Amino acid sequence: LGVQRCQLEHHPDFRYTYLPEGCGDPADWALYRVDCGERFSGALAIKDRSCKVIYRVLSRKWLFDLYFPVAVG
Repeated sequence: LGVQRCQLEHHPDFRYTYLPEGCGDPADWALYRVDCGERFSGALAIKDRSCKVIYRVLSRKWLFDLYFPVAVG
């Protein structure tokens, strides 16, 4: 969307208050905070308020095993 051109409200709700032309009505978008640790912040924006978001914290081992699977055999 061009993050620099979007406006957000953080309190009391986390939502868009302005979007660039062609992105639709701000009320159509759902925003979710994403915990990225102490030094970072993040958010997930979805243009469908009916979506259900499931947030999971995965271990570093799980991520390592995903990219470097142990050879079997």
